[in-house]
Amino acid sequence: MKVSAKILSILLYPMFIPTYAMGLLCWAVNWMGKPLPAFYVTYLIIGTLCFTCFIPLTAILILRQKGIIKDLYINDRTERSTPYIYSLLSMVAWWLFLCFVVKMPTIILLLAGGTIVTLLAVTLINLKWKISIHLACFGAFAGAITGYCYYIGFMPIWTISSVFLTALLLMYSRLYLQAHTPMQVVSGFLLGLLCTFLPALFI
Repeated sequence: MKVSAKILSILLYPMFIPTYAMGLLCWAVNWMGKPLPAFYVTYLIIGTLCFTCFIPLTAILILRQKGIIKDLYINDRTERSTPYIYSLLSMVAWWLFLCFVVKMPTIILLLAGGTIVTLLAVTLINLKWKISIHLACFGAFAGAITGYCYYIGFMPIWTISSVFLTALLLMYSRLYLQAHTPMQVVSGFLLGLLCTFLPALFI
């Protein structure tokens, strides 16, 4: 069970979530009969992976090498502020990439902006209280999917149910690994969910 919890925590590592979201978006657009050019999809996925994963992960590895943080999960709350700031700056660069380079539609920019707000809120909350970044990011993923489906007027029940079921499994995994308390995982998920779902209601 511990191995499964660790594997799920790795697969749903916060920095992987934006790339999963963009991959799912491209698949959904193609499924709806509006295929995107292969080069555009490749450019979008690689750009997202670089800005939201490679760059902040490199910063974290450097911080770990210098002894500023102890591990990639950054379990110690007092070590989280600096890596979160690097990640936040990378996320802002990603949003600019989506806006001015690949020229994504407004709804996607709002959802991506909600993810940035989520990370900013987590960074500020972390100054006083530890909150689950795993669940905050996955909550943002769930909120973005639900918000986008609401925006286009189509709710694929099985897909949304699978996302929320995965969220429950991730919560259990983080609790099983004793990385967080129940309040920390639930509040993290709800924070991310609201930050990305609410913007879709106002467009």
